[in-house]
Amino acid sequence: MAYDSKPVATNGPLGSLITAAQNGQLSVSYSTDVTVNADEFALIERDCVAMKAELRKLQVQAQSISDQSNWGLGENEDRLISAKTLVPRLRSKAAKVNSSDSDNNLFDIFQKHYRIVDDYQNLHKEIAQQYCAQDEQFAAEYRKLLANAPASPIGKTTTQPGVTPGIGLS
Repeated sequence: MAYDSKPVATNGPLGSLITAAQNGQLSVSYSTDVTVNADEFALIERDCVAMKAELRKLQVQAQSISDQSNWGLGENEDRLISAKTLVPRLRSKAAKVNSSDSDNNLFDIFQKHYRIVDDYQNLHKEIAQQYCAQDEQFAAEYRKLLANAPASPIGKTTTQPGVTPGIGLS
């Protein structure tokens, strides 16, 4: 998204802050040791986009788990009553299967995280726009960084089962 497009105020967790930033009512006091850098805003934008993509991938996986037709737990055997009870419970923990299922499932939890990251992204985008409107040098650097940002590390790392990152085999 271009640096000068306005994010839409949301009714999400940071909606009031986004609206305040859009109206120029949001302020922060910095000490003389703190500087505002365009690269930090560009990297936040980049990483929010990557995090939202990862959350969508996780939602697809959760839905796929929920939609799995055969779990191999004996759910097709009439005499295994516990399997017939367990599979629907597991299915509904991945994603809602019917309207009576709880919102406490992976798919819906990932959606809540997505909304938080989206609000965080919109808030920082609005703040960056305010800086761009006031500082041409910041605006030029921000545009340049957005166009040439390196790939985000989010979603690029993998862990192997039984291996603790940074330590090795468990």
